[in-house]
Amino acid sequence: MNFSSLGLFPLFALFLILNSCSSKQENEIHPEVQQLYDQSIALLDSKPDSSFYFAERLLEVATKKDDGFGIAQSHYIMGYLLETFQVYDSALIHYLRATRCCTEYKFQDRYKVMGSVQMNSGLIVENFNSFKLAEKFLHKSLTISKENNLNYRLPKIINNLAGLKISLGEFEDGIELLMSNNGQLKNQDKNEAILLYLLQECYMGMSDFDSVIYYARRTIEKKEFQVLAGSSLNLAISLWKKNELDSAEKYFSNAMIQFNEIKDYAIRSRVTISVLKQYAYFLYDIGNFDKYETVLIRAAMVSDTTKSSVKNNPSFFEVYNLISKLYSEKKNLELSSQYKFKYHQELNSYTQLHQKYDFNKIVDDFYTNLEEEKRTKEIRQYAYVGSISLLLLLGGVFGTSQYKSYRTKKRLEETTTEKRLAELKALKAQINPHFLFNALNSIQSYILEDKHDVAEGYLVKYGKLMRKILDHSDELTVPLNDELEALQLYVELEQIRVKGSFHYDVKVDEQIDVYSTYVPSMAIQPILENAIWHGVSTLHGDGEISLSFVQRNGWIEITTKDNGPGFDTENMVKSSSKGMRLVRERLELLGKTQGLDSVLEVNSELGHGTKVVLRVSNELV
Repeated sequence: MNFSSLGLFPLFALFLILNSCSSKQENEIHPEVQQLYDQSIALLDSKPDSSFYFAERLLEVATKKDDGFGIAQSHYIMGYLLETFQVYDSALIHYLRATRCCTEYKFQDRYKVMGSVQMNSGLIVENFNSFKLAEKFLHKSLTISKENNLNYRLPKIINNLAGLKISLGEFEDGIELLMSNNGQLKNQDKNEAILLYLLQECYMGMSDFDSVIYYARRTIEKKEFQVLAGSSLNLAISLWKKNELDSAEKYFSNAMIQFNEIKDYAIRSRVTISVLKQYAYFLYDIGNFDKYETVLIRAAMVSDTTKSSVKNNPSFFEVYNLISKLYSEKKNLELSSQYKFKYHQELNSYTQLHQKYDFNKIVDDFYTNLEEEKRTKEIRQYAYVGSISLLLLLGGVFGTSQYKSYRTKKRLEETTTEKRLAELKALKAQINPHFLFNALNSIQSYILEDKHDVAEGYLVKYGKLMRKILDHSDELTVPLNDELEALQLYVELEQIRVKGSFHYDVKVDEQIDVYSTYVPSMAIQPILENAIWHGVSTLHGDGEISLSFVQRNGWIEITTKDNGPGFDTENMVKSSSKGMRLVRERLELLGKTQGLDSVLEVNSELGHGTKVVLRVSNELV
C-alpha cells in the first residue's frame, strides 16, 4: 500500500473548491454569447422590444457560461432600453449590475462598459434633480476614462458634468471645467460646439450678456444643428436684455427656423418649446400681443403633440398657464379654464413622476444588498474550505487506520488467532473508503454545479457519519442503536445523491433491546449499498427499501428487501459486489475469532426485487 497517495483525491477536490472561490479570469467570449449580443445590438433602435428579448436571452446564456462580457453587456442593453421605455428605476438597477459585473470579471473593454453605464446612470438621476448623486456617477465615469486612456470619451463626460454644474447653479465651476476641456477638442467640431454652448449657459446664469453674445456667435459659426437654435436663442435673449430689439427679433426668427433642423427628437422638442416660450416673453415685453398669442398657441400645440417620454421639463406645461392668463385677461373664461386644467394636469404628472423615484434609496439598497451577498458568499466559502479540511483530516485518519491495520496484519502473522483478527480489521477498513471517495465525488459535483446548499447539507451528514465510524473504528461489534443511527445517516446521504428516488423503512422487533444487542459493525451497510446502487436507484421515485430486525429462536434475523429489478440467482456470484464479498469474509472470520454463528442468504428474481437475510447468533446480546 502506498500510504502517501491516500490524500490525493481529497486534495484535488479541495483545489477545485478553492479555485471556484477565486476571482473571475479573462477568457474568450463564447460564440453563442457573441451571437446574441450582436442580435440585440442590431435591433436596439429599430425594434427595441426584440432587442430586449435577445438581451434577456444573452443574460441567461452568459450566466450559464460564466461569461462576464455577456452578463455585463446584457445589463447595459436592458438598462438603456428600460430608460427609453421610461422605467427609470429598473434601468438604473441594470446599470448598477453591469458596473458590478465589470468589477468582478476581467474581459476586454470592461472599462468602456463601466464608464458608459456610470455616465448613463448620472444622466438618469440628473433628469430627476438628484444632482449630487448624478455628480458622483459622472465623476466616476470621468475617473475610469482618464485612468484607462479613454480620451475620446472625456469631452462628452466633461460637457455633461458642466451641464450638471449649470443645473446646480455653480456657474463659475462649470466655466472652469469647460475651459480645462477646451484643449482636448481639436478637430472635434461637434464637442467644441457643445462646449461653447455650455459656456453660453454658464454666462447666461451669471447675467454676463456680453460673454453670452461672444460665445453664441462663435458657436453659430460652427453650424452644429444640435446647438445652433439654442445659440441663436441665447444671442436673441442677450441682445433683448441689452435693448437691441431689432437684432434680438432677427435671432429669435432664426431660432424659430433652426430648431426644425435638429435630428434628435427629444432635443428638438425641448429646444422648440424653449424658443417659443422665450420668444413669447419677448413679444409680450415689446407689446406685440397678437403675435404673442399666436406664438403661445403654437407652443401649446407642440406640448400637446410631444411624447410624454421627453416632457420631463416644466416648459412644456408652463405654456398652458401663460395661455390661461392671456384668455383670462381677454375675458374668455371658458378657454382660460380649459388651459388652466391642462396646466394642473401636466403639473401633477410632472410632480408625481419626480416623487416616484427615490434614486438615492435605490442605490443605497443595491449596495447594501450587495454587501450582504458578499458576506454570505464569504461565510459559505469559509464553511466549504473548513468542511473540506475536516474531510481531509478524516481522510488522513482513515489512511492512518488502514496503514496501521496493514502493519498490524504483517506483525501478527505468526499467531493464528491474532492474524485472523488483523485480517478482520483489514477487511473492515476496506469498506470505509467507499464512503470517503463516493462522498467526495458527490460534494465535488454539487459545488461545481453551484448547488452550495445541497453540498453544505451533505457535508453535515457526512461529518456525523464519519464521527460514528471513527468512534467504533477498533470494535468488531457495536450496539444495534449505534448501527441504526449510522445506517440512517448513510441512507440519507444516498437519498441526496440519487435525488430521493427511493423510500426507506426500518422496523425493530419490540423484544430487541437496541442498546444491549450487538451486531457486526459495517456488515449491514454493504447490503443496503447493493440495494440502492443495483436495485432502486433506477426507479425514479418509486423505489422501496425495508430493513427489519427480528429476534427468533436464539437468532437476530436482519432482513433487507428492495423492489429493484432483481437478478438471476444462478449468476449471483458474477453480480455480487465487492462489498458483499467482504461481508461474507468478515462473517467467516468473526465466526473463527469470536465464535459468532451467522448465515447470509440472498434471494432474488428478475423483475421482482431482492431479499437478503442475515442471521447472527444471539450470543452477542
